[in-house]
Amino acid sequence: MGIMKLEVISLVDNLIGGNIPAELENISTLKQLNLSYNRFSAGNIPPEIGNLTDLDVLWFTDCNLIGPIPNSLGRLSKLMDLDLAINKLTGSIPSSISELTNVVQIELYNNSLTSELPAVGWLKMTALRLIDISMNRFTGTVPEELCSLQLESLHFYENEFESKLPKIISNSSNLYELRLFGNRFSVAC
Repeated sequence: MGIMKLEVISLVDNLIGGNIPAELENISTLKQLNLSYNRFSAGNIPPEIGNLTDLDVLWFTDCNLIGPIPNSLGRLSKLMDLDLAINKLTGSIPSSISELTNVVQIELYNNSLTSELPAVGWLKMTALRLIDISMNRFTGTVPEELCSLQLESLHFYENEFESKLPKIISNSSNLYELRLFGNRFSVAC
């Protein structure tokens, strides 16, 4: 048997059912995995996906995913684009997300994620430019560390954030899109 060289799997918008197979971890050469818009059975993100340490793109948009975001995704240190939007994910964003030091874009919108955002660890994510966690049930305050990054787009709308947005966000000269409507902010800045 030859050595596996498969780097990209894109099966977007098919009629694939069942669960996302944990055995994908055996494709150690994989750099991009996009299974978005399929008809998977309700199931968790296999924690074994965290063993695909060469991944730079992981898209599981609208895959009928439930349960928490596994801590193991923090091992994907080469990841640049994470999209888990339009699912039924629950729980909080794991603090291990701060280990994604090369990530440019995180999309977690339209899930059932709750709790407060991790307060610390964001400063390690210097490549982060776009974060969309809208249409969830996040509470508490927006972390100052997150707002101090050179973000270009921040979508936090339709959550349950309260208090004030950290003033440091006004120093974000690259910020062109700030969507915060449908929260409980007392003062915008």
